[in-house]
Amino acid sequence: MNSFGLLNHLQSGQTDDKETALEARALKAKEEVDQARRQVERARDRLRKCVVESQRISKQLSELKKNRSI
Repeated sequence: MNSFGLLNHLQSGQTDDKETALEARALKAKEEVDQARRQVERARDRLRKCVVESQRISKQLSELKKNRSI
């Protein structure tokens, strides 16, 4: 059961077990951490692509300037 199902189960009044409530909160927090990690990894990938593109453009610009001075 994911955190939303567990929270719905708790909210329906079927249980008021403190341990289950804490487990639900822990599961939800873990899911949020996992989501944040995926977002960070996607941001790192975008950053890597931007760095590579920037280096490529800088190299092309240097070559153009070099050819212009010849």
